[in-house]
Amino acid sequence: MSKSFDYKEAAKRLRSFGLGGDYDLRRSFSPQQKSAITRKYNQFKSIVDYSDNYQILTVKNKTAKEISIAAKKVKLKGGKTKLIVPIEKGQKVSIKRGRAVFSGGGFREEVYKGGWDFFENAKKVFAKKLKKGEYISVRIGDNRPFNRSFTDINTLLNYMHAWTPIDEQKEKLIGHISIIRTDVPIEKAKKKPTAKRLKTKRGK
Repeated sequence: MSKSFDYKEAAKRLRSFGLGGDYDLRRSFSPQQKSAITRKYNQFKSIVDYSDNYQILTVKNKTAKEISIAAKKVKLKGGKTKLIVPIEKGQKVSIKRGRAVFSGGGFREEVYKGGWDFFENAKKVFAKKLKKGEYISVRIGDNRPFNRSFTDINTLLNYMHAWTPIDEQKEKLIGHISIIRTDVPIEKAKKKPTAKRLKTKRGK
């Protein structure tokens, strides 16, 4: 790590996400503290360098355990969990009825559980009639949705039954599947985020 690395700025960023950096910023850091900040910063660099591409939510532990979104989870006191949720430009995320709802940026997306209870969860998704321009799709983790849209449960279930990644991978991937109800066009491209680099003492 360069001597010009801004440890206070790194600590501030880590602290804002609840990832550490809880030091008295009015004092000089000891070598041990600098080492700890460096390790934490390198560990979570993809989050703190792209802070505009994440939103922080605080929810109950039960909600955090059951919610089906890709998020970094940080346990807090009092039965709470901090969720660090990846978002796209112009998006906001909220939690409604135990589900994540992404809105803004030109589209809306409601995320339902998939996983091993896929059939039962799919019935919940289709329990509410689709609005004009809405469709159902599937995603794995925080990847883009599958390049397919569905308007009825049978077509979705048949597709997933025939879904054939490499066998040993399917076992691992099924637990990360979520079902989404959205109005975003399938071909909508995901923009690459731009890093917000730490300032250095020389380049301030």
